[in-house]
Amino acid sequence: YAAIYSQRPRAPLEDEYRALIRWSEIARVHCAAPRWDLTVSNATGQRAAVLGCGITPVPEGAAWTLVDFDEELLRRRADPDSCTLIHGLGVRTPFPNRAFDLVVVSPRLTGLWGRWGSDIEREAARLAPEVRVLVRDA
Repeated sequence: YAAIYSQRPRAPLEDEYRALIRWSEIARVHCAAPRWDLTVSNATGQRAAVLGCGITPVPEGAAWTLVDFDEELLRRRADPDSCTLIHGLGVRTPFPNRAFDLVVVSPRLTGLWGRWGSDIEREAARLAPEVRVLVRDA
């Protein structure tokens, strides 16, 4: 239980899980395809990751790793074979330091930002020298 927290637990695990499920349902309807792709038009030739990818199509030219907390949406994606799909929140990823040139944190994470935002930003900064956070204030 404590291993999933970088800070002291704020709420019981069951409450954290219910909040994630609630936001997943909201985001599936209202934020399934956030426009993070507009921010990466210059990613050609880069190793790029998106935390909270949704079903937004990836621009061509980069080696994409796409992370999303909604497993159902990940299954619905139609990506080139060059894309790597990861089911997760982006708090802790299996990648080494500086595995990417660019990490985009998409607006799909807005509803989880109050609780997990600092953890996600810290992980994104570990993964890439360039991080673009597109989350609106929740």
